[in-house]
Amino acid sequence: MNRLIRAQRLWLVRRLLLLGGSAGAAAAAFALQLIRLRLDPNGAYVHAVALFVTFIILAILVRLVRLHLEGPGLAAPSWDRHAHRASVRESPLVAVCGAIVAALLVAVTPRLVAEERPGLPATLAVRFPEVVPAAAPVPAPAPDVVARPSPAIVEVKPVKIDLQPDLAPAIASSPEPARRKPTLPEPLPPILPTVEISYQQSYVDGVQEKVQEEPYDPRLPGEPIVPSLAAQASLPPIHTGFGGFLAMPSGKVNLEGGTGRFSLGIDDVRGSSTFAGAVDFTAEFALTPDSAVKIVYGGMRIFEDGELEEDTSFGSVTGLKGDPFKFEMTWSHFYAGLSHRITGYTRGSWFDLSVHAGAMIDHTLSRFESGASGVKGEPADGERGWFAPGAGISMTFRGPGPAGFILEILQSVPANLGGQAIALTDIRTGVTVDLSATASLFLGYRHVQAGYTTFQTSFAREDPLKSAELVIRGPILGLDLRF
Repeated sequence: MNRLIRAQRLWLVRRLLLLGGSAGAAAAAFALQLIRLRLDPNGAYVHAVALFVTFIILAILVRLVRLHLEGPGLAAPSWDRHAHRASVRESPLVAVCGAIVAALLVAVTPRLVAEERPGLPATLAVRFPEVVPAAAPVPAPAPDVVARPSPAIVEVKPVKIDLQPDLAPAIASSPEPARRKPTLPEPLPPILPTVEISYQQSYVDGVQEKVQEEPYDPRLPGEPIVPSLAAQASLPPIHTGFGGFLAMPSGKVNLEGGTGRFSLGIDDVRGSSTFAGAVDFTAEFALTPDSAVKIVYGGMRIFEDGELEEDTSFGSVTGLKGDPFKFEMTWSHFYAGLSHRITGYTRGSWFDLSVHAGAMIDHTLSRFESGASGVKGEPADGERGWFAPGAGISMTFRGPGPAGFILEILQSVPANLGGQAIALTDIRTGVTVDLSATASLFLGYRHVQAGYTTFQTSFAREDPLKSAELVIRGPILGLDLRF
């Protein structure tokens, strides 16, 4: 017994160290994003979205820590402790993925803020280089002639000297020495000033002329020589959408309690007092013109308070018609992946297409209680997180007017990882109407079909045990922002 208790303590310490360290890293990332939000007003939108995503990760990790601390103690029966350990089997993987996403946001946000800052306006200009006149060639100095003694023999002859020489013939016969013509520099080419070509407007002597049209190449009629810069400009680095989700859940959940294991249909527990709330959130952080980080989130919580409409079996107990009951369910779906942009994603493009792949983390919890029937049940594996790899595709169509169309499909890979698997299909579609250059109204519909399965061992295919089969659908009304 002491050995089992020691093993339980060692397992709990290892889990708390891992989860606590991941939660601490997420908390540090949250504090850093908060500081950046306060100190850098130019990137307020970027830091706000990163802060929100980091807060979601931190809340998930803190919840996992609480689940470990609130589990059955050492004095509880061994089967309860074993069931609790099985319910939090995927917690290390969730913690590591959450810490990686938080660290990625910390590393990416400064670059996104730098890309968001407006640059200096570019002017289309043609500059002619200034021509500097070449200097006139300077003749090289003649080499100095140094007289040296010669060993030649000198012969002395007598010379007759005329006392009155006639100098005129000598002067007339002597040739005129050659005169050196001055070398004139070549004429300099004219120095042309900088010429600025504007395709928007021009001014001559302070008077605005008529707006010029874009020049066209006569060889390619209808196609401008200089393409429009606005059509080539990329979209802002951040695209986020959020709104209210009028969720209408259906399906069934498998619960377990003192009366045994039973299946509960969500449509069978519709009460007279119902509360349902859901949110829809998407975000895309551009890393390069061809890649981005894709984030998709959906969350829902419902409360049902009413009476049974007919006799219902809850394991070994049958609830009678009219027995009061309370039912609540919490569901959340988080996906993060790396997106590759295949085409579009510029201001002038009418069609955007991208594919993405990553991982999803889901959370489910259901509780049912009927005091008159003596039934109280919740999932056999308790409140737990689910993990699965996933991939998807995103398409956007934009017409000549303010309207557009969005279609996003996300599919999980139902592989047994750690004794659990998710088979999920998420389809989100709708129409957008531009309100401004950076904001648009989104009216759409979302359909999520998910199946959550547990296995006895990892990577096994036999003996699957369904925990929940859910269909969550409904209209969405929200805003899409680009900044």
